[in-house]
Amino acid sequence: MTVAQVLHEIRALDPKDRAEVLDSLLKMEEEESLQQAGDEDFDKVSDRVLERHQDLMRKLAQ
Repeated sequence: MTVAQVLHEIRALDPKDRAEVLDSLLKMEEEESLQQAGDEDFDKVSDRVLERHQDLMRKLAQ
């Protein structure tokens, strides 16, 4: 499957499924970055994760 075909398939998904694809891609990117990351890079990635999941973090903190 070509990149163009993959993108076409992603665009055809409903918004909820597209969001899942995006979340999965971001997680893959973060995991790869963390494998090569130093402390500063880890801090940046963890800040992004915390910002994206603020509601969950609030619930966990209670």
